[in-house]
Amino acid sequence: MYPRQLWLLALLILASCGMPFNESQIKDTPEAKFFEKMIERLAAHDTAAVKAATDPAMPGYAGIETDIATVGAMFPSQNPKSIQYLGWWTKYSNTGRSAEVSAEYAFEGRTWLLATMSLSGEPGTYKISGLRVDALPAPYAELNAFSLNYKTPLHYAFLFVWGAVALLVIYAFAICLQTRGMKYKWLWAIFILVGVFAVTLNWTTGELGVAPISINIPVVNLGRIGSSGPWIATILFPLGAVLFLMKRRAMTRLLGEVHASPAND
Repeated sequence: MYPRQLWLLALLILASCGMPFNESQIKDTPEAKFFEKMIERLAAHDTAAVKAATDPAMPGYAGIETDIATVGAMFPSQNPKSIQYLGWWTKYSNTGRSAEVSAEYAFEGRTWLLATMSLSGEPGTYKISGLRVDALPAPYAELNAFSLNYKTPLHYAFLFVWGAVALLVIYAFAICLQTRGMKYKWLWAIFILVGVFAVTLNWTTGELGVAPISINIPVVNLGRIGSSGPWIATILFPLGAVLFLMKRRAMTRLLGEVHASPAND
């Protein structure tokens, strides 16, 4: 099966599961509709409506009215210019169904708020199990833009290693394709692209992550979380490329000894 066919198969599987692919589809989910309704009530200082929709088991529920009033005061009196959905997930566990929705609210006067709401229960009976609203100094996408400005030595070091690993794999891959008479050449070529033990860097926060039990193609990656989220740079140990170059070095040394042996006789 070709790679394009595999991607189409994966998309069909996700579509059959009802997973939204883009912001407009997130907006149509029952979680997002409930989220938007509750944020409207919060901004309107409708404390009673928000409290009634809050799970009593939520930590700090005893002082929830004060918290609702404090968070509601963060919202300007005018309607938002735009609402951009940034995240959505839902899952089932032994405690029931849970979900989380996050969105950026943009207002006149260069005001941006990032709202994240955790939900429990089924559609139609949702309860708020968590709520966080943060004021942003700039649009979320701008804050998470890939830039070299104001970065730490860790960012530059990680970027250097990222590029070095990429060049090593490209070099090994090219040498493999140029090597004549090599058994299982195409299997080696594929194996060269394989990496293990992932290390990630959140380009916005500078937070490092490690996934010891991981295997992936390609060995380096640079991707964004959603359309506006932070860029994540990933480096894996280039196991395939290293083993190939070690094997090729051993083969070259062996061939050199074979060619040199008649001269020694």
